[in-house]
Amino acid sequence: MRKTNEKGITLIALIVTIIVLLILASVSIAMLTGENGILIQAKKAKEETKIASEKEGLLLSVTNYQIDKKEENKLGIILYDKNAENSTIWDVIVANGITYGTNWNYVEEGTNIDGYGKTKNKYLVNYETGEIIELEEGNHTRLTHGDNIGVTDGLIFNLDPSVIDTTDIEDLKDGNYESLWKNTTLNGFDWTENSGLTKKEFNFDGVDDYITVKYDSEEQKEQLAQNGFTFEYYGTIDKGNSYDENKELVSYTGYTGIFCYWNGKENKQADFRFGIRIGNANDLFWNAGFADNKSDFSISHLHNIAYPIDYSFKDKIYFTITLDTTNSYEKDGEEYYKQLVYLNGKKIYEAGYNKKQWDAFINNDLENLNTFCIGRCSMSYDGWWHYSKMNAYTLRLYNHALSKEEVRDNYTKSVAYHENLENY
Repeated sequence: MRKTNEKGITLIALIVTIIVLLILASVSIAMLTGENGILIQAKKAKEETKIASEKEGLLLSVTNYQIDKKEENKLGIILYDKNAENSTIWDVIVANGITYGTNWNYVEEGTNIDGYGKTKNKYLVNYETGEIIELEEGNHTRLTHGDNIGVTDGLIFNLDPSVIDTTDIEDLKDGNYESLWKNTTLNGFDWTENSGLTKKEFNFDGVDDYITVKYDSEEQKEQLAQNGFTFEYYGTIDKGNSYDENKELVSYTGYTGIFCYWNGKENKQADFRFGIRIGNANDLFWNAGFADNKSDFSISHLHNIAYPIDYSFKDKIYFTITLDTTNSYEKDGEEYYKQLVYLNGKKIYEAGYNKKQWDAFINNDLENLNTFCIGRCSMSYDGWWHYSKMNAYTLRLYNHALSKEEVRDNYTKSVAYHENLENY
Protein backbone atom coordinates (compact mmCIF):
# COMPACT_ATOMS: atom_id res chain seq x y z
CA MET A 1 0.00 0.00 0.00
CA ARG A 2 2.77 2.41 0.83
CA LYS A 3 4.52 1.86 -2.49
CA THR A 4 1.23 2.42 -4.38
CA ASN A 5 0.71 5.79 -2.70
CA GLU A 6 4.27 6.78 -3.54
CA LYS A 7 3.70 5.89 -7.19
CA GLY A 8 0.42 7.82 -7.19
CA ILE A 9 2.07 10.85 -5.69
CA THR A 10 4.93 10.62 -8.17
CA LEU A 11 2.54 10.45 -11.14
CA ILE A 12 0.53 13.40 -9.86
CA ALA A 13 3.71 15.36 -9.31
CA LEU A 14 4.83 14.58 -12.83
CA ILE A 15 1.52 15.76 -14.27
CA VAL A 16 1.63 18.94 -12.17
CA THR A 17 5.21 19.54 -13.25
CA ILE A 18 4.29 19.12 -16.93
CA ILE A 19 1.33 21.51 -16.55
CA VAL A 20 3.54 24.06 -14.82
CA LEU A 21 6.17 23.69 -17.53
CA LEU A 22 3.50 24.15 -20.22
CA ILE A 23 2.22 27.26 -18.48
CA LEU A 24 5.73 28.61 -18.14
CA ALA A 25 6.42 27.75 -21.78
CA SER A 26 3.27 29.52 -22.98
CA VAL A 27 4.10 32.53 -20.84
CA SER A 28 7.63 32.54 -22.20
CA ILE A 29 6.40 32.23 -25.79
CA ALA A 30 3.90 35.03 -25.16
CA MET A 31 6.66 37.16 -23.67
CA LEU A 32 8.81 36.47 -26.70
CA THR A 33 6.30 36.65 -29.55
CA GLY A 34 3.17 38.39 -28.25
CA GLU A 35 2.06 41.85 -29.25
CA ASN A 36 4.26 43.31 -26.57
CA GLY A 37 6.70 40.40 -26.59
CA ILE A 38 10.44 40.66 -26.29
CA LEU A 39 11.07 39.66 -29.91
CA ILE A 40 8.47 42.07 -31.24
CA GLN A 41 9.78 44.85 -29.05
CA ALA A 42 13.33 44.03 -30.11
CA LYS A 43 12.26 44.15 -33.77
CA LYS A 44 10.49 47.45 -33.20
CA ALA A 45 13.53 48.82 -31.43
CA LYS A 46 15.71 47.71 -34.31
CA GLU A 47 13.36 49.32 -36.84
CA GLU A 48 13.12 52.51 -34.81
CA THR A 49 16.91 52.61 -34.57
CA LYS A 50 17.12 52.14 -38.34
CA ILE A 51 14.54 54.86 -38.95
CA ALA A 52 16.36 57.17 -36.55
CA SER A 53 19.58 56.44 -38.44
CA GLU A 54 17.89 57.12 -41.81
CA LYS A 55 16.42 60.38 -40.53
CA GLU A 56 19.83 61.32 -39.18
CA GLY A 57 21.30 60.74 -42.64
CA LEU A 58 18.53 62.75 -44.29
CA LEU A 59 19.00 65.56 -41.79
CA LEU A 60 22.73 65.59 -42.58
CA SER A 61 21.97 65.94 -46.30
CA VAL A 62 19.60 68.83 -45.49
CA THR A 63 22.28 70.52 -43.41
CA ASN A 64 24.87 70.11 -46.15
CA TYR A 65 22.49 71.58 -48.71
CA GLN A 66 21.58 74.55 -46.54
CA ILE A 67 25.27 75.31 -46.04
CA ASP A 68 26.39 75.34 -49.66
CA LYS A 69 23.11 75.15 -51.70
CA LYS A 70 24.56 72.43 -53.93
CA GLU A 71 21.85 70.46 -55.69
CA GLU A 72 23.93 67.28 -55.52
CA ASN A 73 23.41 67.22 -51.76
CA LYS A 74 19.71 66.63 -52.27
CA LEU A 75 18.37 63.09 -52.17
CA GLY A 76 15.34 61.63 -53.88
CA ILE A 77 13.03 62.76 -56.64
CA ILE A 78 12.29 66.47 -57.06
CA LEU A 79 8.55 67.15 -56.86
CA TYR A 80 6.68 69.87 -58.76
CA ASP A 81 3.27 71.43 -58.17
CA LYS A 82 0.46 70.37 -60.46
CA ASN A 83 -0.11 73.42 -62.68
CA ALA A 84 0.17 74.51 -66.30
CA GLU A 85 3.69 75.85 -65.89
CA ASN A 86 4.72 72.35 -64.82
CA SER A 87 2.41 70.63 -67.30
CA THR A 88 5.22 68.44 -68.65
CA ILE A 89 6.95 67.67 -65.32
CA TRP A 90 4.40 67.85 -62.48
CA ASP A 91 4.95 65.20 -59.85
CA VAL A 92 3.22 65.19 -56.45
CA ILE A 93 2.71 63.00 -53.40
CA VAL A 94 -0.71 62.96 -51.76
CA ALA A 95 -0.55 61.84 -48.11
CA ASN A 96 -3.38 62.02 -45.60
CA GLY A 97 -5.29 64.44 -47.81
CA ILE A 98 -2.34 66.85 -48.23
CA THR A 99 -0.62 67.36 -51.60
CA TYR A 100 3.16 67.83 -51.56
CA GLY A 101 4.82 69.29 -54.66
CA THR A 102 7.29 72.12 -55.31
CA ASN A 103 10.04 72.49 -52.64
CA TRP A 104 9.69 68.83 -51.63
CA ASN A 105 11.78 65.78 -52.52
CA TYR A 106 10.41 62.25 -52.49
CA VAL A 107 12.92 59.75 -51.05
CA GLU A 108 11.92 56.26 -52.13
CA GLU A 109 12.65 53.02 -50.33
CA GLY A 110 16.13 51.83 -51.30
CA THR A 111 17.62 55.32 -51.72
CA ASN A 112 21.29 55.27 -50.77
CA ILE A 113 22.45 57.70 -48.08
CA ASP A 114 26.24 58.02 -47.92
CA GLY A 115 27.50 56.50 -44.69
CA TYR A 116 24.07 55.16 -43.71
CA GLY A 117 23.20 52.65 -46.42
CA LYS A 118 19.91 52.22 -48.27
CA THR A 119 16.66 53.46 -46.79
CA LYS A 120 14.06 50.94 -45.65
CA ASN A 121 11.28 53.53 -45.62
CA LYS A 122 9.90 56.38 -47.73
CA TYR A 123 10.19 60.06 -46.84
CA LEU A 124 9.33 63.58 -47.92
CA VAL A 125 12.10 66.11 -47.41
CA ASN A 126 11.89 69.89 -47.65
CA TYR A 127 15.46 71.09 -48.15
CA GLU A 128 14.57 74.71 -47.52
CA THR A 129 12.74 74.29 -44.20
CA GLY A 130 14.47 71.09 -43.06
CA GLU A 131 11.17 69.28 -42.53
CA ILE A 132 11.28 65.47 -42.88
CA ILE A 133 8.09 63.41 -43.09
CA GLU A 134 8.09 59.61 -42.87
CA LEU A 135 5.49 58.08 -45.19
CA GLU A 136 3.57 55.09 -43.92
CA GLU A 137 2.73 52.31 -46.33
CA GLY A 138 -0.80 52.67 -47.69
CA ASN A 139 -1.35 56.29 -46.64
CA HIS A 140 0.17 58.02 -49.67
CA THR A 141 -0.10 58.08 -53.45
CA ARG A 142 2.27 59.40 -56.11
CA LEU A 143 0.65 61.20 -59.07
CA THR A 144 2.60 62.40 -62.11
CA HIS A 145 2.10 63.99 -65.52
CA GLY A 146 2.66 60.55 -67.02
CA ASP A 147 -0.59 59.15 -65.62
CA ASN A 148 -2.60 60.37 -68.59
CA ILE A 149 0.09 60.63 -71.24
CA GLY A 150 2.50 58.16 -72.77
CA VAL A 151 5.14 60.55 -74.18
CA THR A 152 6.45 63.56 -72.28
CA ASP A 153 9.74 64.25 -74.11
CA GLY A 154 9.58 67.26 -76.42
CA LEU A 155 6.27 68.66 -75.18
CA ILE A 156 5.91 72.33 -76.11
CA PHE A 157 2.58 72.64 -74.35
CA ASN A 158 0.20 70.23 -72.69
CA LEU A 159 -3.14 71.81 -71.86
CA ASP A 160 -5.17 69.30 -69.93
CA PRO A 161 -7.41 69.69 -66.87
CA SER A 162 -5.15 67.21 -65.08
CA VAL A 163 -2.50 69.93 -64.69
CA ILE A 164 -4.76 72.07 -62.51
CA ASP A 165 -5.96 71.24 -59.01
CA THR A 166 -9.64 72.04 -58.60
CA THR A 167 -8.72 74.25 -55.64
CA ASP A 168 -6.86 76.53 -58.08
CA ILE A 169 -9.89 77.23 -60.25
CA GLU A 170 -11.05 80.01 -57.92
CA ASP A 171 -7.71 81.76 -58.44
CA LEU A 172 -8.20 81.52 -62.20
CA LYS A 173 -11.68 83.00 -61.88
CA ASP A 174 -10.15 85.95 -60.04
CA GLY A 175 -7.62 86.45 -62.82
CA ASN A 176 -4.66 85.20 -60.78
CA TYR A 177 -2.94 83.37 -63.63
CA GLU A 178 0.71 84.15 -63.00
CA SER A 179 0.90 82.14 -59.77
CA LEU A 180 -0.36 79.07 -61.63
CA TRP A 181 0.59 79.49 -65.29
CA LYS A 182 3.78 81.32 -66.12
CA ASN A 183 3.50 83.37 -69.34
CA THR A 184 -0.06 82.12 -69.85
CA THR A 185 -3.28 84.13 -69.94
CA LEU A 186 -6.93 83.09 -70.11
CA ASN A 187 -8.95 85.52 -72.20
CA GLY A 188 -12.73 85.99 -72.45
CA PHE A 189 -13.75 83.19 -70.07
CA ASP A 190 -16.78 84.06 -67.94
CA TRP A 191 -16.74 80.81 -65.89
CA THR A 192 -20.22 79.65 -66.79
CA GLU A 193 -21.10 76.07 -67.73
CA ASN A 194 -19.84 76.60 -71.29
CA SER A 195 -16.91 78.90 -70.56
CA GLY A 196 -14.16 77.98 -68.15
CA LEU A 197 -12.20 75.13 -66.66
CA THR A 198 -13.31 72.10 -64.72
CA LYS A 199 -11.32 69.09 -63.58
CA LYS A 200 -12.61 67.31 -66.69
CA GLU A 201 -12.25 69.80 -69.55
CA PHE A 202 -11.58 73.28 -70.90
CA ASN A 203 -14.84 74.78 -72.13
CA PHE A 204 -14.59 77.39 -74.90
CA ASP A 205 -17.83 79.22 -75.76
CA GLY A 206 -16.89 79.95 -79.40
CA VAL A 207 -17.50 83.67 -78.89
CA ASP A 208 -14.42 85.17 -77.28
CA ASP A 209 -12.66 82.48 -75.22
CA TYR A 210 -9.02 81.71 -75.92
CA ILE A 211 -5.71 81.03 -74.17
CA THR A 212 -2.35 82.61 -75.01
CA VAL A 213 0.98 81.01 -74.14
CA LYS A 214 4.16 83.03 -74.56
CA TYR A 215 6.68 80.92 -76.47
CA ASP A 216 9.81 82.51 -77.87
CA SER A 217 12.63 80.16 -76.87
CA GLU A 218 15.18 80.04 -79.67
CA GLU A 219 16.35 76.59 -78.58
CA GLN A 220 12.89 75.04 -78.83
CA LYS A 221 12.15 76.87 -82.07
CA GLU A 222 15.25 75.23 -83.49
CA GLN A 223 14.03 71.81 -82.36
CA LEU A 224 10.69 72.46 -84.02
CA ALA A 225 12.46 73.52 -87.21
CA GLN A 226 14.76 70.50 -87.33
CA ASN A 227 12.44 67.74 -86.13
CA GLY A 228 8.90 68.75 -87.11
CA PHE A 229 5.93 68.44 -84.78
CA THR A 230 3.02 66.43 -83.43
CA PHE A 231 -0.33 68.05 -82.62
CA GLU A 232 -2.98 66.18 -80.62
CA TYR A 233 -6.55 67.11 -79.77
CA TYR A 234 -9.12 65.20 -77.74
CA GLY A 235 -12.63 66.51 -77.13
CA THR A 236 -15.65 67.84 -79.01
CA ILE A 237 -15.72 70.76 -81.46
CA ASP A 238 -18.57 72.88 -82.82
CA LYS A 239 -18.88 76.00 -84.96
CA GLY A 240 -17.80 79.26 -83.40
CA ASN A 241 -17.95 82.94 -84.30
CA SER A 242 -15.76 84.66 -86.89
CA TYR A 243 -14.72 88.33 -86.79
CA ASP A 244 -13.11 90.58 -89.39
CA GLU A 245 -10.26 93.07 -88.94
CA ASN A 246 -12.75 95.58 -87.49
CA LYS A 247 -13.92 92.99 -84.93
CA GLU A 248 -17.28 92.85 -86.66
CA LEU A 249 -19.13 89.54 -86.67
CA VAL A 250 -19.07 87.99 -90.14
CA SER A 251 -21.21 85.24 -91.64
CA TYR A 252 -19.91 81.74 -91.13
CA THR A 253 -16.75 81.24 -93.17
CA GLY A 254 -16.41 77.50 -92.73
CA TYR A 255 -13.35 77.91 -90.49
CA THR A 256 -13.29 76.95 -86.82
CA GLY A 257 -9.96 77.84 -85.21
CA ILE A 258 -8.20 75.37 -82.91
CA PHE A 259 -4.78 76.93 -82.31
CA CYS A 260 -2.09 78.98 -84.00
CA TYR A 261 1.46 80.24 -83.51
CA TRP A 262 1.81 83.91 -84.40
CA ASN A 263 3.60 87.17 -83.68
CA GLY A 264 1.06 88.39 -81.13
CA LYS A 265 -0.32 91.18 -83.32
CA GLU A 266 -4.11 91.14 -83.50
CA ASN A 267 -4.16 92.70 -86.97
CA LYS A 268 -1.96 89.99 -88.51
CA GLN A 269 -2.72 86.51 -89.72
CA ALA A 270 -0.98 83.69 -87.89
CA ASP A 271 1.88 81.96 -89.67
CA PHE A 272 1.21 78.47 -88.28
CA ARG A 273 -2.48 77.60 -88.25
CA PHE A 274 -4.73 74.70 -87.23
CA GLY A 275 -8.49 74.56 -87.58
CA ILE A 276 -11.56 72.67 -88.73
CA ARG A 277 -13.79 73.33 -91.69
CA ILE A 278 -17.26 72.23 -90.64
CA GLY A 279 -19.96 71.93 -93.27
CA ASN A 280 -21.40 69.29 -95.54
CA ALA A 281 -17.92 67.76 -95.45
CA ASN A 282 -15.60 68.13 -92.49
CA ASP A 283 -11.85 68.73 -92.81
CA LEU A 284 -8.83 68.96 -90.55
CA PHE A 285 -7.23 72.11 -91.91
CA TRP A 286 -3.71 73.48 -91.38
CA ASN A 287 -0.87 75.37 -92.99
CA ALA A 288 2.50 76.93 -92.18
CA GLY A 289 3.83 80.07 -93.84
CA PHE A 290 2.59 81.60 -97.08
CA ALA A 291 4.73 80.08 -99.82
CA ASP A 292 2.86 78.20 -102.57
CA ASN A 293 4.53 74.81 -102.82
CA LYS A 294 2.06 72.04 -103.46
CA SER A 295 1.75 69.18 -100.97
CA ASP A 296 -0.57 66.19 -100.88
CA PHE A 297 -4.13 67.24 -99.91
CA SER A 298 -3.41 70.87 -100.83
CA ILE A 299 -6.50 72.90 -101.76
CA SER A 300 -7.27 76.24 -103.46
CA HIS A 301 -4.36 78.25 -102.02
CA LEU A 302 -1.56 75.74 -102.50
CA HIS A 303 -0.19 76.07 -98.96
CA ASN A 304 -3.50 75.02 -97.36
CA ILE A 305 -3.65 71.35 -96.35
CA ALA A 306 -7.05 69.74 -95.74
CA TYR A 307 -7.69 66.16 -94.64
CA PRO A 308 -11.34 65.06 -95.10
CA ILE A 309 -12.74 63.48 -91.92
CA ASP A 310 -15.87 61.37 -92.15
CA TYR A 311 -16.71 61.94 -88.50
CA SER A 312 -18.83 64.34 -86.48
CA PHE A 313 -16.65 66.69 -84.50
CA LYS A 314 -19.59 67.16 -82.13
CA ASP A 315 -18.83 63.65 -80.89
CA LYS A 316 -15.71 62.93 -78.86
CA ILE A 317 -12.79 62.82 -81.26
CA TYR A 318 -9.08 62.23 -80.79
CA PHE A 319 -6.97 63.29 -83.75
CA THR A 320 -3.22 63.45 -84.16
CA ILE A 321 -1.14 65.08 -86.91
CA THR A 322 2.60 64.41 -87.20
CA LEU A 323 5.22 65.94 -89.51
CA ASP A 324 8.67 64.35 -89.56
CA THR A 325 11.28 66.75 -90.96
CA THR A 326 14.30 64.61 -90.06
CA ASN A 327 14.15 62.77 -93.39
CA SER A 328 12.81 63.69 -96.82
CA TYR A 329 11.93 61.63 -99.87
CA GLU A 330 11.60 62.43 -103.58
CA LYS A 331 8.39 62.21 -105.57
CA ASP A 332 7.79 63.56 -109.11
CA GLY A 333 10.93 65.68 -108.91
CA GLU A 334 10.01 67.31 -105.57
CA GLU A 335 11.20 66.63 -102.03
CA TYR A 336 8.64 65.87 -99.33
CA TYR A 337 8.47 65.25 -95.59
CA LYS A 338 6.24 62.47 -94.33
CA GLN A 339 3.02 63.55 -92.68
CA LEU A 340 0.62 61.20 -90.89
CA VAL A 341 -2.92 61.76 -89.64
CA TYR A 342 -4.46 59.55 -86.96
CA LEU A 343 -8.07 59.32 -85.82
CA ASN A 344 -8.73 57.74 -82.43
CA GLY A 345 -5.25 56.24 -82.40
CA LYS A 346 -5.43 54.69 -85.89
CA LYS A 347 -3.65 55.99 -89.01
CA ILE A 348 -6.07 57.31 -91.64
CA TYR A 349 -3.70 59.29 -93.92
CA GLU A 350 -0.06 59.11 -94.92
CA ALA A 351 0.86 62.12 -97.02
CA GLY A 352 3.76 64.23 -98.25
CA TYR A 353 4.40 67.81 -97.11
CA ASN A 354 6.46 69.84 -99.54
CA LYS A 355 9.96 70.46 -98.15
CA LYS A 356 10.12 73.86 -99.89
CA GLN A 357 6.98 74.92 -98.01
CA TRP A 358 8.42 74.00 -94.61
CA ASP A 359 11.83 75.52 -95.40
CA ALA A 360 10.17 78.78 -96.44
CA PHE A 361 8.24 78.85 -93.17
CA ILE A 362 11.41 78.23 -91.13
CA ASN A 363 13.48 80.79 -93.03
CA ASN A 364 10.89 83.56 -93.39
CA ASP A 365 8.41 83.30 -90.54
CA LEU A 366 9.51 81.30 -87.50
CA GLU A 367 11.91 83.91 -86.13
CA ASN A 368 9.12 86.44 -85.61
CA LEU A 369 6.68 84.10 -83.86
CA ASN A 370 6.36 84.32 -80.09
CA THR A 371 2.88 83.29 -78.91
CA PHE A 372 0.66 80.22 -79.08
CA CYS A 373 -3.04 80.97 -79.20
CA ILE A 374 -5.46 78.18 -78.28
CA GLY A 375 -9.21 78.25 -78.91
CA ARG A 376 -9.07 80.54 -81.93
CA CYS A 377 -7.04 81.03 -85.11
CA SER A 378 -6.55 83.70 -87.78
CA MET A 379 -6.93 81.96 -91.13
CA SER A 380 -8.79 83.97 -93.77
CA TYR A 381 -7.15 87.41 -93.87
CA ASP A 382 -5.05 89.70 -91.68
CA GLY A 383 -6.97 90.47 -88.51
CA TRP A 384 -9.67 87.85 -89.11
CA TRP A 385 -10.18 85.53 -86.13
CA HIS A 386 -12.16 82.30 -86.02
CA TYR A 387 -13.21 80.92 -82.62
CA SER A 388 -14.18 77.38 -81.63
CA LYS A 389 -16.90 76.14 -79.37
CA MET A 390 -14.98 73.30 -77.74
CA ASN A 391 -14.98 70.94 -74.82
CA ALA A 392 -11.27 70.20 -74.90
CA TYR A 393 -9.97 67.33 -72.80
CA THR A 394 -6.44 67.46 -74.20
CA LEU A 395 -4.41 69.83 -76.42
CA ARG A 396 -0.76 68.94 -76.97
CA LEU A 397 2.06 70.09 -79.22
CA TYR A 398 5.42 68.30 -79.50
CA ASN A 399 8.60 69.49 -81.18
CA HIS A 400 9.03 66.17 -83.03
CA ALA A 401 6.99 63.51 -84.80
CA LEU A 402 5.65 60.73 -82.57
CA SER A 403 5.81 57.15 -83.80
CA LYS A 404 2.60 55.19 -84.40
CA GLU A 405 3.26 53.28 -81.16
CA GLU A 406 3.62 56.52 -79.21
CA VAL A 407 0.46 57.95 -80.77
CA ARG A 408 -1.43 54.82 -79.78
CA ASP A 409 -0.03 54.95 -76.23
CA ASN A 410 -1.05 58.60 -75.81
CA TYR A 411 -4.52 57.87 -77.14
CA THR A 412 -5.05 54.85 -74.87
CA LYS A 413 -3.86 56.59 -71.71
CA SER A 414 -5.67 59.87 -72.39
CA VAL A 415 -9.02 58.24 -73.12
CA ALA A 416 -8.78 55.93 -70.10
CA TYR A 417 -7.82 58.85 -67.85
CA HIS A 418 -10.74 61.01 -68.92
CA GLU A 419 -13.19 58.14 -68.72
CA ASN A 420 -12.12 57.72 -65.10
CA LEU A 421 -12.67 61.42 -64.48
CA GLU A 422 -16.29 61.05 -65.58
CA ASN A 423 -16.88 58.55 -62.80
CA TYR A 424 -16.50 61.13 -60.02
